[in-house]
Amino acid sequence: MEQKETALVFLEPALARCDCDSLRQLQHRGGGIVVTEIPPLNAPRDYQPQVEELVISVLGRNALDTARTDTERAD
Repeated sequence: MEQKETALVFLEPALARCDCDSLRQLQHRGGGIVVTEIPPLNAPRDYQPQVEELVISVLGRNALDTARTDTERAD
């Protein structure tokens, strides 16, 4: 791709997590290219995004718990 081009790239997890030189180059290039994962079409409920693993490692598993509503906080 030319340096000034922009792109939004969607990859299934197996490909998004591969150790491919071309993918690493895109991810580290910065600028107008966004590479993100999408759930596999045949198993969307089994999907766990990479960012979830990062959040858990930095903030702990509780950071991903569903936030309570205002009525639940009043109890």
